[in-house]
Amino acid sequence: MARRFVVTGCQRSATAYTAAVLSRVGFPCGHEAIFGVYTVQHPRPGGPRLSRYLQEVFPRFRRPHELVIGQNLPWPETVPGDASWLAAAYLDRLPAGSVVLHQVRDPLAVLRSLRRVRAFDARSPYRAFAEFHCPAVRRGTPLERGMMYWVEWNRLAARAAEWPHLRYLRYRVEDLNPGLLERILTLLGGTPAVPSQSALEAVPTDLNTREPRDQDTAISWGSLPEGRARRTLIALAAGYGYPHAST
Repeated sequence: MARRFVVTGCQRSATAYTAAVLSRVGFPCGHEAIFGVYTVQHPRPGGPRLSRYLQEVFPRFRRPHELVIGQNLPWPETVPGDASWLAAAYLDRLPAGSVVLHQVRDPLAVLRSLRRVRAFDARSPYRAFAEFHCPAVRRGTPLERGMMYWVEWNRLAARAAEWPHLRYLRYRVEDLNPGLLERILTLLGGTPAVPSQSALEAVPTDLNTREPRDQDTAISWGSLPEGRARRTLIALAAGYGYPHAST
C-alpha cells in the first residue's frame, strides 16, 4: 500500500494532470477530493447551517489546528493521495510518514491561467480561501495579487521540508518525465501497475486547461508591474529553475 501523499503548490499548476498520471500508474489520487473548498469549510459558531450559496459568499475555513485527518476530514484508505493546492495550508496535519509532492509551474503559465479563471477579480470560495490563509494576496490589482500568490503559496507548500514527520519533494511539472515519475513512485512506496512512460503518454498534458487563451501573450516578464511583487517573483522563480525570470 502506498504512503499517504498530497500533490500541492499553487492553483493552476497542473495538479489535476499529475493526479491523473499517478492514478493511471496505480497510485489512486483524487483531485481536491479530500482537501476541497467545501470539505474544509464549516458554519460560523452558534449560527445556522449555511446553504452552499451562503458558504460561497461568507465562507469560514478551518484553521490548521481545527482540522483532524480521519475525523472532521475523512480520508479513505483506498485513495492514498490527493492533489490539491488547498492542502498547502494543512500539511503539518498530515500523518507521520506522509509524502508531500510540491509541484511548481512556470509562473507566467500560472498567471495566465489565473487570469483566465478570474481567480483574483471574481468573488469565489477559492479566492476567499487564498485570502484567508495568505493575507498578502488581499491587496493590489488582480495581476499583482496573482504574483504574490505564486510566491507566498509556494512558500507555504515549501514549509513541509522543515517538518521531520513528512517526506518532501519539490519538482517542476515541466520536468515530469519517466525518470522523475519513477523517483516519485519510489518515494510513495507500493508497486506500479503500468510503466511510467505508458502512464505519461495516456494522460493529455492540457488536462483541466481553461479557454480561451488568446489573451495569454498579454502577460510576459516585461509586462509585469515594477515593485516588490515583481522582484520577489523573479527571485523565487529563478531559484526554482526558471532562469529566464532573471532576464
